[in-house]
Amino acid sequence: MPGAQLTAAWDVNDFGVVVGYYNPISTNQYHGFALRNGKYVSFDYPGALGTFPMGINNSGQIVGTYTFDYVTYHGFVTSPVLSSLSE
Repeated sequence: MPGAQLTAAWDVNDFGVVVGYYNPISTNQYHGFALRNGKYVSFDYPGALGTFPMGINNSGQIVGTYTFDYVTYHGFVTSPVLSSLSE
């Protein structure tokens, strides 16, 4: 991801949407992303220090984990993101 010191891609669905997380050089926060055909959306679980997407299905729902303190982690599932990444 642009401006990131670390980017990790974890999954791709049949429509070519890649999900993962990145860490900008300027912060200790991790943000989730979805990428398709060079267009991406970045997202965070509200208030979390780290958002870690781990999978995406063909409906565009993303699953992963988030943390407020890097000690305890919780799971999440998003609404579909395919419309956000349409060509």
